Amino acid sequence: MADTTRRTTMKDLQRIRSSLRGPVTLFVLALVLMVALLVLWNIALVSDYQQIRELAARAEDSGTTFHYTYIIVGSILFVTMISVTSVLGAQLLGEIRFTQRLADFVATFTHELNSPLASIKLFAQTLRRGELPRAEQERFLDLILADVERLSAQISNVLRAAQVDGPEGLRIAPEPVDLFAFLRDFVAARRAAVEKLKEDVDVSLSDGPAATGRPTVGLDRQLFRQALDNLVDNSLKYRRQDTPLRVEIAICPAPAGWVGLEVRDNGRGIRAGDLRRVFDRFQRLEERSDSPRQAGTGLGLWIVRAIVDAHGGHVEARSAGEGQGTTIRIELPELPPPPDPDAVYLPAEETAA
Repeated sequence: MADTTRRTTMKDLQRIRSSLRGPVTLFVLALVLMVALLVLWNIALVSDYQQIRELAARAEDSGTTFHYTYIIVGSILFVTMISVTSVLGAQLLGEIRFTQRLADFVATFTHELNSPLASIKLFAQTLRRGELPRAEQERFLDLILADVERLSAQISNVLRAAQVDGPEGLRIAPEPVDLFAFLRDFVAARRAAVEKLKEDVDVSLSDGPAATGRPTVGLDRQLFRQALDNLVDNSLKYRRQDTPLRVEIAICPAPAGWVGLEVRDNGRGIRAGDLRRVFDRFQRLEERSDSPRQAGTGLGLWIVRAIVDAHGGHVEARSAGEGQGTTIRIELPELPPPPDPDAVYLPAEETAA
C-alpha cells in the first residue's frame, strides 16, 4: 500500500513539474526577445547615428526641436521591461522551488503515515494470535504505542503548520514557568519512552542552573513541549550509525533579560552552508553520499522557530561540521521570579523603624 501511494505521489510530482515547463519556457523566450530588441535598438542607434545628427541639424535650421529624449526614454523603457521581467522570473522560480518542495513533502508525509500504520497492523495481527509469551506481548504493545506517538507527532506538526499559516497565526497561552523544572519533567518523560524501546540513546539534563539560577519564563507548556519533542526527534533521525546518541539539554548563560537554552547532540552535524536553511519550511538537507536518506517532512525545525518566535524569543543552529554534532540554541525573555510564599512582608513604617 505504501509503495502504491508513493508511486502515485511521484506521478503527481512529475505532473506538476511538467505543467511548469510551459510558463518557464514562455518566460525565458520573452526575456530573450526583450534582450534581443534592446540590443537591436542600440545597434540601430549607433549605425544610424550620423543620420540622426543630420536630422537634428535640419530640425534646428527649420526652427523645430529634435527630441533626443525619445531615444533615451525608449532605452529606459526597454531596460525597465527587462528588469521587471527578471524580478517576475525570480518570483516564478521561487514558486517553482516551493511547489516542488511541497510535492516532496506530500510524498514524504504519505510515507511517514503509512509506515507506522503498517507496523501497527502487523503487531496487532501478531498479538491477535495469542501465541506470544507475556514479555513479548508487552514489547509489542510498547512498539505499537511508539508508532502511535510517532503518528501523533507528525499530525501535530501538520496541524501546527496550518495554524501558523492561518489568519490568526500561532496563538499561545503563556504562563510563568520554572524552566528547569519544566525541562526536568520533559527529560524524564523522553528517557522513559527511550528505555521502553531499548534504544542506545541517552537524553539528559545538564545541571546548569547551579551557575545560572532557576529562571522563570513565560511558556505555553503544550507548544514548547512540542518544540522540544521536535528537536529531540530531529537528533534521533540524524544520529550516526556507529555511535550511541547522546542528547543533552542545558540552561546556559544569556544576555541580561534573556534565558538561554541549548539542545546538543553528537549526531551527524550540519555543514556551515546549511545552518541558515535548517529552519526553512519543507527544508530537508541533502545527505552525504555514504549516509542513508532519512525520512522527514521538513516541518519540525520550522515549527520550532515559529513556536520560539511566538514566545518572543529567537533560535539558531550551530555545528562544527559533519560528524561534529549539532547545537540548537534558544533564547527566551526572562520573567521576574514569582514571590516566595514563605516570605514575611512588613509594613513600610515597621521596615523604616
